[in-house]
Amino acid sequence: MSTATAPSAPARPRRGPWFVGGLPGPVFAKDVWILGKRPGTAWIRLIYSLLLLTVVGLVFGASISSSNFASYAGEEGIAARLQRSQEVAPAVTLAIIWSQFVMLCIIGAGLGAPAISDEVRAGSLATLLTTPLKPVQIVLGKLLSRMVELAILTLIPLPLMLALRSYGGVPAPNLLVMTGLCLAMALLAVQIGLFFSVRFKRPAGPLVLTVIILGLLTGALPGLLAGLGALPQLAPIRAPMQQLATLLSPPFMLMMNSAVLMNETGMPLFAGIIPVSLITIAVTLVWSLIFFGLTCLMLRRTMRAEDRTRPAPALESATAAAATSAPLAAEQPRSRKRRFSGAQEGLSRVGSDRPDTWRELQQPVLGPKSLAWAASILITLALRVIYYLSGLEDVQIAVAIIGVMVWMLFSAWATTGTSSHDREGRTLDVLLTTPLS
Repeated sequence: MSTATAPSAPARPRRGPWFVGGLPGPVFAKDVWILGKRPGTAWIRLIYSLLLLTVVGLVFGASISSSNFASYAGEEGIAARLQRSQEVAPAVTLAIIWSQFVMLCIIGAGLGAPAISDEVRAGSLATLLTTPLKPVQIVLGKLLSRMVELAILTLIPLPLMLALRSYGGVPAPNLLVMTGLCLAMALLAVQIGLFFSVRFKRPAGPLVLTVIILGLLTGALPGLLAGLGALPQLAPIRAPMQQLATLLSPPFMLMMNSAVLMNETGMPLFAGIIPVSLITIAVTLVWSLIFFGLTCLMLRRTMRAEDRTRPAPALESATAAAATSAPLAAEQPRSRKRRFSGAQEGLSRVGSDRPDTWRELQQPVLGPKSLAWAASILITLALRVIYYLSGLEDVQIAVAIIGVMVWMLFSAWATTGTSSHDREGRTLDVLLTTPLS
């Protein structure tokens, strides 16, 4: 008598080619179309343009109303007027560049944090994983679609900056290098957001972690190297450590380019600022490449876990038929897994008179508690090292400003999806049927 073998689970379709006809890919086309159709994208572009216009107007008004432009009645020659007018262009250009740097980093983190978590929450990631797309193609499509939006935002003030060059005092290489620093930091912010977005269902956690990791990589790590180089015990290698700290910090390199643009020759540490800035851009791209690889590995693990949990159709139908034909008395009670919070079985607990409030309070902010504890310990150690090397009075204002900005960004982003999550999860209709007002 022949023994019937159990049918195996169907194999996943063979993945497509690596880079032959796989770029930019369907994920890129879908996300570009979705991001372009969202009303929020138009609002971001409008607010971004209005903020830049406000900053440029304030700086330009302050420049032309200074004492350098008080004498236009013919008391000085044309050469003196041109020399005085050259001071307007660097000030306005630096205002645009620094505004771009801050806003592109924030917008990049905001675009990358919900990239994959939205797919997980909407239930479309499982459908996406059944396609022949590789993890590299999925992550690359998500990354390139976000960079298209950031490139559009970067090109908005470009005509104004090119027009400012007619005043003089703004070399084109410095302008291109500073724009490259802004785009490199925005790319790193998007990629770090994609990395944390694989493991979270809500974008608030990836957004906070993106800002923290971005600050540690581009601020705390270079500051730690510079502080260690200032110790007397490490005096022989002080110069290389300070140079390495400068290369690892795009904000500091942008500040050095600003000093060169404003003719402050005493600040730069290197003879040629352009090659050093290009090295900093390359180092930032290497960080992005590292996080790109880690994101692909995490997404590959998710795909393999989805393969293991997907049963075969034949086994699924056989199990369903056996379950319907078996008597109810023969069913064995399944062991219920106890929650980590230590709730005892058979006991009920009343959370609150407001079940929606109780439910929101139970939602994790940074995912697992171990991750929240690790982030808290890491931030505490970084602050202690910074205060030990720099002193409490030197960096207290900077740390306070950065902390306030991070918490304002987190509070604004964490509350934007409270109702949209219920709408996407189709629980808002059920919530509206309750006696809650």
